[in-house]
Amino acid sequence: MTAGPRLATPSELATWDEHTVRAPGGHAYQSVAWGEHRARLGWTPLFVVLDDQRRALVLTRRAPVVGSASAYVPR
Repeated sequence: MTAGPRLATPSELATWDEHTVRAPGGHAYQSVAWGEHRARLGWTPLFVVLDDQRRALVLTRRAPVVGSASAYVPR
């Protein structure tokens, strides 16, 4: 049985950019620094490890005034 997506562990975060930025096809918009930058602008970064060890930065933000939320995966 294959596990589903989950949040990254601290040890996985320590090597996050190796897998998302410096890997073939990687991009700075998947970096820990980009997640921290977006957090300063009100987004919540979720560093997700997919079942096949691929990784994705998912950004979420609540919009309580209108009773909704949004999320996106950059790049």
